[in-house]
Amino acid sequence: MNKDFICTCKELSMEEIEYLKNERGINTLKELVKHTKAGTQCGGCRNKLKEIFKSNLK
Repeated sequence: MNKDFICTCKELSMEEIEYLKNERGINTLKELVKHTKAGTQCGGCRNKLKEIFKSNLK
């Protein structure tokens, strides 16, 4: 199991983000934050998350 977390506070990995994008239809950063609360605790991952969703920032 990949433990390289994008959001350490919420223990959210790139593998989980890909799963959510492909299987749950989460296509925007706003949807990801609503679903996982990623980026809402310390904010240290916000730039990484923006980069992942740069084509669909809303």
